[in-house]
Amino acid sequence: MDSEVKIEKNNENKCYISKKIMDLFLLNSGKTYKISFGNCNVECEINVLNNIDEKKIILPNKYMKELNVTPGVDLNISVINGKIVLGPVIGVFINPRYLDDIKKQDAPISAICLVKANEIEKAFVYFFSIGEIDWLNKRTKGWYFCKNFNKWRCRWVPLPDVLYDRGVNFYLDEKKLVNDYRKQFKYSDNIHVINSRDYLDKYWLYEKIKHNQDIIQYLPYTIRYDKPEDILKMLYKYKKVYLKSFYGSRGTEVLPIELKDNFFVLSYYKNNKLKQDKINENNFKELIKTITYFFKDVKFVIQQGVNLLDDDGCLLDMRILLQKNEFGKWVVSSSEVRKGEKKSLITNESRGGICLDFKDIMPKVLSVSKEKTKELEEKIHHITIKIAKKIEKEYGDFGELGMDMALDEKLNIWFIEANSKPDKDPASHIDIYNTISPQFLNTILYSKYLKKSEMGEKMTNKLNMEFQKLNSNKYNNNVYNTVIIPEQISNIIKYPIKTKIKFGLKEKPINLIISKDTKNILCTEDVLENLGIIEGKMPNIKFDSQGNIKIGPYVGVFVNKGTIRRINEGTANERIINMAKASNELNVITYFFTIDDVDWWNKQIVGRIYNYDKNVWEIKKMPFPNVLYDRGGGFLPKQLEKAKYIRKQMNGIEGIKKINEQHYFSKWENHKRFIKYDELAPYLPETILYNNNDVFEEILDKYKEVYLKTFEGSNGKEIIRVKKHKDNEYEYDFFCDEITKKNVDSINILVEDVKKIFKNKKFLIQQGIDVLRHQNNKIDIRVLVQKNGKGDWVITSMPVRIANNDCPITSTRSGADTFSFEHAFREILKFNEDDISKVKNEIQKLCYMIIKSTEKEFGTFGELGIDIAVDQSKNVWFIEVNAKPGKDTIMIVGEDVNKAYSLPFEYAKYLSGFNYNNKELANSKIKIKNRLKNQIECEVKKTII
Repeated sequence: MDSEVKIEKNNENKCYISKKIMDLFLLNSGKTYKISFGNCNVECEINVLNNIDEKKIILPNKYMKELNVTPGVDLNISVINGKIVLGPVIGVFINPRYLDDIKKQDAPISAICLVKANEIEKAFVYFFSIGEIDWLNKRTKGWYFCKNFNKWRCRWVPLPDVLYDRGVNFYLDEKKLVNDYRKQFKYSDNIHVINSRDYLDKYWLYEKIKHNQDIIQYLPYTIRYDKPEDILKMLYKYKKVYLKSFYGSRGTEVLPIELKDNFFVLSYYKNNKLKQDKINENNFKELIKTITYFFKDVKFVIQQGVNLLDDDGCLLDMRILLQKNEFGKWVVSSSEVRKGEKKSLITNESRGGICLDFKDIMPKVLSVSKEKTKELEEKIHHITIKIAKKIEKEYGDFGELGMDMALDEKLNIWFIEANSKPDKDPASHIDIYNTISPQFLNTILYSKYLKKSEMGEKMTNKLNMEFQKLNSNKYNNNVYNTVIIPEQISNIIKYPIKTKIKFGLKEKPINLIISKDTKNILCTEDVLENLGIIEGKMPNIKFDSQGNIKIGPYVGVFVNKGTIRRINEGTANERIINMAKASNELNVITYFFTIDDVDWWNKQIVGRIYNYDKNVWEIKKMPFPNVLYDRGGGFLPKQLEKAKYIRKQMNGIEGIKKINEQHYFSKWENHKRFIKYDELAPYLPETILYNNNDVFEEILDKYKEVYLKTFEGSNGKEIIRVKKHKDNEYEYDFFCDEITKKNVDSINILVEDVKKIFKNKKFLIQQGIDVLRHQNNKIDIRVLVQKNGKGDWVITSMPVRIANNDCPITSTRSGADTFSFEHAFREILKFNEDDISKVKNEIQKLCYMIIKSTEKEFGTFGELGIDIAVDQSKNVWFIEVNAKPGKDTIMIVGEDVNKAYSLPFEYAKYLSGFNYNNKELANSKIKIKNRLKNQIECEVKKTII
């Protein structure tokens, strides 16, 4: 468990931490704790301060210096074995020339992109080079980007938790020191390294992996050059070969040779221009002389030349960037086709090649459909990951690899070479300032994984129990339908242990064995199959008050058919991916389903669940969930009735808890209910139901500007802004893919147009508010409120939306800009600090009143989106509340994204009783490791609360 926190300093001798953080991590005020930041540690007494910002830790100045922590930074915080851990700290090791550019405030693209990615993940990233490490005090001079000042700054920083070694192109006189640095880092047990090797030599890489029968078919035959005859033999055998130095990169020290029409044809670059030499086949000595001059004393290999696929005589191959993600699993971060120059046998960009999108060029080259192209690309990715895993087995762990792959003329797949320091610069068309490149985000995510795995290792001795295989001969019992638990767990439970396992809303009788001979929980495969859990998933396990084993919680996310279609196609949107990620991190079994997936007869649902081991979506038969997370399945007109039926049935099933009691609100029904509350009424714009033109005219005369809204429109749809200029002069505008404006000269024509736009739906008329504006564009605030794992409401985020081009709505779909609350009010609106504090407090106060009234009127909720406006007099207005709040604004602003997606699943654990508040129960987590024919090996993390 971790959270985000801002670090600040004081001149006292005590550390102050907010009560919320103290409660979250069960810390005790007045007690001394060890605090670590990277490889620096201090011990100090911590004290609670109730009025402190919930995201701050205030440290004495002397401790700030000892930790080498930067004041004002946002960091992750966690507590492991009683130790408060800040970070992780990621040190990027680069050469001095790279660092010089940072010092000049002209940072390379890769540095900018890494910093941009880290704005989401809140690690502490700095860049450093040789010459300024203080090993004794475990610190170095590091350059980090200070967002408050929008510039790069240098300070003493701790040696990192994770070393990201990007050091290449060191001068000869620097290399000895560089090698010593790397050796010192590897000595430390507290520093993780992204890649275990600084480089991969081409010959030994081939030698190490060629014996694997699964991948030998993808490897061009390669030998080390020992004598001239080796070249001749390879040329006569393959007609084309590549001579490559052991350690060359970017297409340097590569010499292609073809035996063609009794000539040796050599391709190489001279003065950055492609050259070709032809040497008569009989003049072998001249060939060797040329090769010797090219490589000088550098060792090189001779590699089988592959007849690569080409496009109009330009050879094609692929550079695939593989990286580990937040779960330590390989994923493809980028995949590009490289197209070489005509007549060139080298495709590298540094040698004149260009990069293209696989799906754009391959259908044309192969004359196949886009679907077939996609299948081929996925096959290449699968093989590439398989080869990467074999490389890891031989060389140790890696966090990223640049894999050069190719297709020959018969569409056979070939692995050319691997690079442990791959080029990761984004494509030239990518806006690096507004786009988070996955190749940089994965670096941060994997670093966090490495730190978490270290923490897990430290916990292993006390909390983990290893699994063994269920030995049917030893226990002499039915190897089906069996669960074995250790005696030490059974002794903790105060209730008689029953022989049922409960998962979702299903339960299954089991053969239960209590054993003195094992420290493990063992399950046969059929038991786990019934659970619907995929391999690698780690759900929660506990015993209920009757002694039954419970697995869960199971959360069913009800979505529309388009979402399921995209999941099936492997193109799930970012919201779905973030939900899957958040639930996985909380060990919640989450599946997605739509109106066609519910099997009432067998009480099961066909759900889509993400397999993080295989990095694919899988379709599995799942039990009815403990918790329903209704995200609006079946919203199209022809789907509404079936969706309504499913919701009605789910509401009638005892045991299914809901994140929200209902998935939508009627704007008119809401207004009628909220206006009853004296404390809310002053914040509500005057709103009436349209009945006739006379009433419409009256409210227009009163306010000059009004908004027309259907009862159930969302995302800014079905909203029309109307202005009255003079008698019988009306202007209206609305957004539907684009802004539409029109002027009419009578109220009758206006109403006729509105009814056409709204397709004769009923609509309400709402007072127009003279809201704050920026460059004449209206501004409002979307407040996301959510319940946490204790069932308490928290305000997750308050992003400010600024409309685009005087658009009548501020939805992000209409092109609105989104900013954090503080940035918008301080930097854009130029509010002073007192006014910012006053407005913010008023909004927060209003939101909690709205929450209270909403739950009183409609039942319990787990999250709500509340739209707030502020007028020119700094008065706060309540516009509307949304039961299916999107996270677009938070994702754009980049604050609290993880929290926004995690809280519903924390709340789901609370609703289903898996938050472990019952201290009398023994709780465990069970992870499937692998399956045998009739048995299964698992790993349990046991936690006694």
